Parts: sequence; structure tokens; C-alpha cells
Amino acid sequence: MKKYILPFVALTILLTACGKKMCCVLPQETYITADKNNTKWRADASSNIRQDTIALFGTNFSTQLEETLTMQFKASATGIYSLKGSQALYYNTIGRDVITSEYELDGTYANTVNITAYDKANKLVTGTFNLKFKHTYPPDKPASLQFLNGQFKVALH
Repeated sequence: MKKYILPFVALTILLTACGKKMCCVLPQETYITADKNNTKWRADASSNIRQDTIALFGTNFSTQLEETLTMQFKASATGIYSLKGSQALYYNTIGRDVITSEYELDGTYANTVNITAYDKANKLVTGTFNLKFKHTYPPDKPASLQFLNGQFKVALH
């Protein structure tokens, strides 16, 4: 009888240690994707919330130059949000700190972000976007750049 007690206790601990609140919750995959000038583009996603403003960051480290897309907007629910001025930027860096090119929003285009799901309880925002940029620095880069059919799923921090 004694030889069955230890395996029984171990099995009981194993089966009860993982309650429903802690068990098997996998981290959400986060991403920002788009057709960047008609080429598939994907970036690691992060975020920042300051009061009522959500800032989304997508950085692609798979090329020699790091590519970063930022979008920031005031949102508290699902809906379509227009972006203007410096609410979205795209830039390239080397070594994550030396900026080699910059683009700002093209004000002649209807740049939008559509929040399709805003899960405040799980701190997750999902949506789509269409953005067009014009080149600002340096003078030898393409004059314009577009991110169309964009999608994102980002954990809010």
C-alpha cells in the first residue's frame, strides 16, 4: 500500500497544479503586414498607450536596413480612423539608431486605420490600414511609398 501513496500524491499534484486560470494559455502572435509597393511586407509588432492614444510599431529586421512603420491615433473602440501629419511615419535605420531615410504621410491620400476588434480585457487590437507616404530624407530615395491592404494584430502595453 505504501508504494502506491507516492505515485498517487505525485499524480494528484500534477493534475491539480495547472488550474484553468494558468493552464495552457499561449501568447498571442502579433504582427503588422501589408503590400509595401506591391511586395509582401511583415514586421514584428509592438505598442505603447499614452492616455487615449495608441501607438503601433512594426519593425522588419530581415533586411540589411531595418524598416520601421509607426502609426498613432486616438481610439477607444472599433471604427475607422483617419491619419494625418506625423500620425504615421516610415523610416530605415542601420544598427537601430542611424536613420538612413524617412517618409511622412502623403496628405493628398485618405490614410486610414480600421480597428476591427478592440479587446480591452486581453489588451489586444486588430485591424487593417492603407497608408501612402512621401519621401522627406535624403534626396536620393524613391519619391513615394505605399502600404496597402495592411493588417495588424498587436498586444497593447
